[in-house]
Amino acid sequence: MGRRQSAVQVGALVLLLASSVVIEGTVSLDPIFNLFGGRKQDGAAQEDAAEEDAAPAPPPSKNRLRSGVLPVLGASFISGLAGALAQRSLQGGGLAGLPGRNSQLFTMEISFFSALTLALSMAASKKDRADFRTKGFFHDWTPWVALPITVNAAGGVLVGLVTKHAGSVRKGFSLIGGLFLTGVIQAVLERKNLTREQYVGSVLAMISMYLHLMYPYLG
Repeated sequence: MGRRQSAVQVGALVLLLASSVVIEGTVSLDPIFNLFGGRKQDGAAQEDAAEEDAAPAPPPSKNRLRSGVLPVLGASFISGLAGALAQRSLQGGGLAGLPGRNSQLFTMEISFFSALTLALSMAASKKDRADFRTKGFFHDWTPWVALPITVNAAGGVLVGLVTKHAGSVRKGFSLIGGLFLTGVIQAVLERKNLTREQYVGSVLAMISMYLHLMYPYLG
């Protein structure tokens, strides 16, 4: 992309990755809290702990790193690479000096190839083919199906605009903020408290955003 990052900004991006892993619950903070006493002070948290104690404990996973952390890190790397390539295509420039592309057209192209990939994966699945033959493609569809499709399409257009005018790095900060906002809305609608991981992850994301904005590369 031709844009260098300062050492502090690189550290901020690593901190942002850590915040996303914490918010998603891929990494548990229980060992850290247990190290410092592990007691929850508020009554709501104590109720959550009582419910967790009453529930049967899940079987321990021996492949947490291989089947949890490493795939998330790999997916994060691929997502970051895709964001950088999308930013280069939308903003133009680079070594070839190409002009920037139209964000709406770029979003349409991404949507087309995403739908094509999904259709091919469904066609390759024996279960999906059997369901198509017996139930039909529009089985269990209701008018409400249009709602997530419309919202997702509008989100794709906005993501294209943000990537073009603000860059993929700031888009990454927005995504982490969106995760925290999703947790807040879910907590309000379902009347559940936010988890410790969501609180800690949001603090890490805010620190990361501050460091990245306040300490740019000065070459």
